[in-house]
Amino acid sequence: MNSSLKSQTRSRSSPSKRKAAKGTTDSRVPSWKALCLSLSELGFKRGYLNDTVLPSWWVPEVVNTRNGFLETAMLIHRRTGLPLAPLFSGRAEAATAQPNVRFKKSKGVTEDAVRTAHLIARQVAEAVASNTLPPISANLPSAAELHSQLKERGHQPWVTLEDLLNYCWEIGIPVVHTSKFPTGTRKPDGMAVCSQDGRPVIVLCKDSQRPAWLVFILAHELGHIALGHVPKGGAVVDGNLEAASGEEEERQANEFASVLLTGKPDLGLSFHGPLQAGMLARKAQEFARRYRISPGVAALNWGFNTGNWPVANGAVKILEGTQNALEIIRRSAASGLDWDSLSEDTTEWLECMTGIHPPR
Repeated sequence: MNSSLKSQTRSRSSPSKRKAAKGTTDSRVPSWKALCLSLSELGFKRGYLNDTVLPSWWVPEVVNTRNGFLETAMLIHRRTGLPLAPLFSGRAEAATAQPNVRFKKSKGVTEDAVRTAHLIARQVAEAVASNTLPPISANLPSAAELHSQLKERGHQPWVTLEDLLNYCWEIGIPVVHTSKFPTGTRKPDGMAVCSQDGRPVIVLCKDSQRPAWLVFILAHELGHIALGHVPKGGAVVDGNLEAASGEEEERQANEFASVLLTGKPDLGLSFHGPLQAGMLARKAQEFARRYRISPGVAALNWGFNTGNWPVANGAVKILEGTQNALEIIRRSAASGLDWDSLSEDTTEWLECMTGIHPPR
């Protein structure tokens, strides 16, 4: 296991907390107030630090001692990805660009706008990668082969989110969802990550509970991994998959996702004439029965080809009703993580970030 994650284990009465409780103040301690101010300027407000970054045992008195301050700075580094040396000195600095990270962003969106979300999601990915049970499979089948396999073993006539999630975990590619970012942070739709230890991880971030959306993003990110777009220690960060991209890697990942989910590089659905959500939902159901393709995926393909996302998303809402993709993702992840190897602090943090709970 990654030693930096192991070191997060702390009892409820950690040494630094006991010393702080006596009111001891070390004159060598950097200013906590100054650090909080510089963190706030980077978007990490005090509320986010208290509710999301720092563990439940942490109290403000911890930073009265040098060891307690350094321990707190290390926790902030591990959970935000911010550079460690400045934190130790009592200030926060934005992370610099990473050469192995590629941002597939919408027009007009800068890399800096999505870097915070990437850094936080990256820390989640590293923690999950270090605590996943199945070994990594050497090779992935083609999208067409995977389409056939999942349809044969699935409980629906088409590829479902649950089928694809279970497959990913079985071959050692963990999949989690997180959108617990600081207020105002620009969120990507998803990320394909290769951890420092070489394990691929998929992090879904889109604020949606619709299985059709999240299965497409999952298939797209799996495409980046299968096609060799993600180097060791690197990531591909997909900003907005509703927007068509002319980049070759995005075209390839989209085609992989389409073949995996439908058996075809592009369904090309555009149904002539104006449509309302209800009519599109009925047409998607007819198409699904005829061709064994998810009706929600068919509706989204129509939205992608026509650009009429309000109607496409309305149809998906009708088709999928109360289905909750986030619960499906959490159930799959709960059975794939090695809970025995997770420290108490890391377990608490992952529960906060992803909503995944240890099996009872």
